[in-house]
Amino acid sequence: MTIGAFLEHPPVQAYHLAYKILRNREDAAEAVAQAVLQAWQYSAGHRPEGSLVTWFVAITRNVALMELRRRRGLEARGPELERRQPEVDTPEALVLAGERRRRLAGAIASMTDSYRTAVRLV
Repeated sequence: MTIGAFLEHPPVQAYHLAYKILRNREDAAEAVAQAVLQAWQYSAGHRPEGSLVTWFVAITRNVALMELRRRRGLEARGPELERRQPEVDTPEALVLAGERRRRLAGAIASMTDSYRTAVRLV
């Protein structure tokens, strides 16, 4: 079965896992839809000897967990986050952002291929 054909009808296990994580039907369906998009974008990263179901459920799990983290972050910050104006790019902020990007790129480059692929999926 091709990945394209597989993604037309994602496995029900992916939905069940997303629902278990997110506790909301609409959010679980959205997580599966997002996982389909990510799986399509990164389909070259799937190894033919691996299971499509396992690969797709892992992507769905990551999408659902990211949504859960996003929710928790918004809840912890409260409504003032939505009202906050974007920060001005000061020279210090630009230097710090560049340093963060450099450190992150170095950390990702030091990972094994399988971990690097997983990080790129997220």
